[in-house]
Amino acid sequence: MDKTEKKLSFKDLLFTGIGLTIGAGVVSTVGPAVGVTGRSAWLAYFVAILVGALTCIPAMIFSATFRVRGGNYTCIRNALGENIGGIYICTNILMGLNFATFAIASGAYISGLVPALSPRLVASVVLVAFWLLNMRGLNVFVKVQSVMSYVLLSALLIFGIYGLFHLDSAVFEFSNPEFFLNGSSGFITATTMFMFSTVAYGVLLNFSGSAENPKRDIPRAMLGTIITIIVVYEVVAITASGVLPVETVAGQTLTVIAEAMWPKTVAVIFVIAGPLMALFTTLNGNFANMAAPQLAAARDGWWPKVMAKTNRWGSPYVVYTICFLIAFIPILLDYSVSEIVGNMVIIFQLNTLFLTISCYMIPTKFPEAWEKSTMHMPKWLFYLINVISTIAVLYAAYIQIGELRPVILIVTFGGYAIVILYTQIRKRMGAVEIKDKIELE
Repeated sequence: MDKTEKKLSFKDLLFTGIGLTIGAGVVSTVGPAVGVTGRSAWLAYFVAILVGALTCIPAMIFSATFRVRGGNYTCIRNALGENIGGIYICTNILMGLNFATFAIASGAYISGLVPALSPRLVASVVLVAFWLLNMRGLNVFVKVQSVMSYVLLSALLIFGIYGLFHLDSAVFEFSNPEFFLNGSSGFITATTMFMFSTVAYGVLLNFSGSAENPKRDIPRAMLGTIITIIVVYEVVAITASGVLPVETVAGQTLTVIAEAMWPKTVAVIFVIAGPLMALFTTLNGNFANMAAPQLAAARDGWWPKVMAKTNRWGSPYVVYTICFLIAFIPILLDYSVSEIVGNMVIIFQLNTLFLTISCYMIPTKFPEAWEKSTMHMPKWLFYLINVISTIAVLYAAYIQIGELRPVILIVTFGGYAIVILYTQIRKRMGAVEIKDKIELE
């Protein structure tokens, strides 16, 4: 890594966490959630944020205990062994497919503003732009991410706060027939829909090696992101649930509500500053998020050594290019966002479970580091919190995976079989050599 490269401050980490977390979910799922649970969508979002926070506790504890230069990968590799670490990192590269969801959604929004533009062409241009931007390293990433996050937060807060002055009182009436529109099942469905947009800040652990003071600043940035999304998501969801009739909002994006509240020109500005910035900040952050784990894996030998190369700005250009190509495939083949997300759910949930299980090992495998952790606590409390976190992860996995089509389950688990075979071949070839087994400071 370039020695002159900027180290991430608390503010940088906070805006990275906010930008990663506030993405396509808040702009695309509120309308569908209103359709299944009515005016209680804002309450469902609050529950989703709390459950999401529980699933991110292991990442928070790891970040408070170690400087982890390889991010989640290093934690899993050291706690659960080389084999699980290899499976984790080789499936993690496929999360590059998730980049396509933000590019495709950006194409849909921009072509909606300028109908003459092809959505697929716009999606391709957006993906290329952020691939090239991240090639310039963390210095450029941080500057762009901060500016976009400021714009995004301002737009969503203005949208939400303006709407608070135009609410139907039924949005807070629990006994109203439109509040729990489809009973408990509708409320649970809405909560599940929101879950995916509440947990991305957990990957701030992957920025540990680039942070000025990771053991202090990353847990604070995660907590700051949680507080931020509670405020932003709640005012947005209350406005979306309470300004227009339920049947008008159901299944729609925030654009419909913005057009109802404001003149056309103002609504267009909101789409650019709100939904588009949400997509851009998440896509930008996802590129940077891949760097540390994949670089560490390449140095350990899970990937060819070429993947460990960086350019003069410290950017892992080979890793970024592979992620770009993986993301470009569904754009080229004209996949829908729902098809891509379906394929990512299992990988995301299993990888989250790997990190959750790894957290149990901290007090016994790394007792000295645990004693010095900024989140040190009595062991009984530590294990209780981890059990609650594990239950939250398993619940989220059960709900989300249970909604997938059988063909997606078959394809994904077939992919895992191939990954396991690949990792064993790499080990038998003698390519895997963990040079620094304790890459935890």
